[in-house]
Formats: sequence, C-alpha cells, structure tokens
Amino acid sequence: MDGTTHVVVVRLCQAIRGEPGDAVLLPGRKGFLVGSDLSAPPLDVMCLLARKRHLFSTIGDGSEVLLLAGGVTLDPRHADLVQGALPPFLHVRATAPQAAPIRWLIEQLLAEQTARGAPGAFLSASMLAQLLFVQILRAHLATAPRLPAGWLRALRDDRLAAALRLLHGEPARDWKLEELARAAAMSRTTFAVRFKEAAGMAPLQNF
Repeated sequence: MDGTTHVVVVRLCQAIRGEPGDAVLLPGRKGFLVGSDLSAPPLDVMCLLARKRHLFSTIGDGSEVLLLAGGVTLDPRHADLVQGALPPFLHVRATAPQAAPIRWLIEQLLAEQTARGAPGAFLSASMLAQLLFVQILRAHLATAPRLPAGWLRALRDDRLAAALRLLHGEPARDWKLEELARAAAMSRTTFAVRFKEAAGMAPLQNF
C-alpha cells in the first residue's frame, strides 16, 4: 500500500489501521471492507472491475492511495492445514525489519502489471505473488509471540522443521516415525509428543 492517507481494513468486526507500505494477508475467502472513511457507502470491487478494461481501477481522483491486491490459490490437498494455522489476518508494518523484501516484491509486481505485454509477464507476476505470500508468512513466524498449534508453529521449531522438510520433500514416500525422529535428533516417543503438541496432530496423520 502506498500513499499519504491511512486505510482501514475491516474483517470479522475488527478494524486494522494500515499505513503507507504496510502489507496485509487475509486467509480464507471471507469478505472485507477497505476505506479511509468506513461510514461511506461500500462499493463492490467485483462490479467496479467488471466495468473496467484494465487491472487498475480508480476511485475518486486516485491521488491518495494506491492499493495492490491479489490472491494465491493453495494446493487443495493441504490448503486446510495452512489456513487452519493462520490467524484471521496477518499485518506486516512497513517499519518492521521483515518488510524490506515484501516492499521489493510489491514494487516488482507493480512493474510487471504495468508491462503486461512483456514476454512472461503473467508468469513472473504469479511467481512474485507466491514469493510475497511466503515472505508474509516468514514475517509472521518471526514476530508472532505465540502461535496456535498447527504447521506454522511446528515450522518455527528448528528440530521439528528438519522432519517437516523431509515430509514435504517426498510426500509420496512411506515415511517411518523413526526416520523423522532421527532427523529431529530425538527419540521416537519424544518426537511424537513434541510434534503433536506443536502441530496439533500426529506426525504421519496427513501423509
């Protein structure tokens, strides 16, 4: 988000004040409102875009805020695992140490959108969006004081992360508990207990 006017995002009856350069991730498909004046009549963004021939639409004179929005589609086999581990929203402030790569990716996305006729522009924008999703998750992992049980909490555990890298590297393999425990440098029992406490499920439950 770029501009001089603050923007408020409202979702699940909770308002988030956004400043220039902030990034917000809203997991799931529930609706939200964006505006500098939340008492103004809401405008359906899909109707607005349907009347335009370009990816960018202007509200008012467009001088106050530039808002870049997009989405990432997760693999349906594991989407519930990721979405279930995320809070209702993730907000990365422009002043956060983790904001620099996010800001760079957004700048590159804008460049790709303004050069739509360039070879590979669509593919490049898709990959940048995926990288942006990853960087926002990384920022959340680095700053969240306490994560609920789920995959993100397990990933933040260095020893469990070693086992998760094996699972994600070869998801079709018939992994054994002792192999994963060995990667985490733990006994089978200690690994199973620690994994279930962090991830909220048994190590091999979804593989």
